[in-house]
Amino acid sequence: MLKCYNIVKDLLPSCVDGFLGEETTAEVKQHLKECNDCRLDYEKMKSFVNILLPTTMDRERWIF
Repeated sequence: MLKCYNIVKDLLPSCVDGFLGEETTAEVKQHLKECNDCRLDYEKMKSFVNILLPTTMDRERWIF
């Protein structure tokens, strides 16, 4: 299992943005099922991104 402060906390923004590979995404999502603190952080980041970028917009256009 991935450790919160060593790995997952650093990976959460990339996970929200969809920049992680399939295997890493699966590991992070497994961790989120088991860790309430990381899950709450993930949900906050996800909701913030959804507020900034409406669902009809293509996120890839916003990568600089």
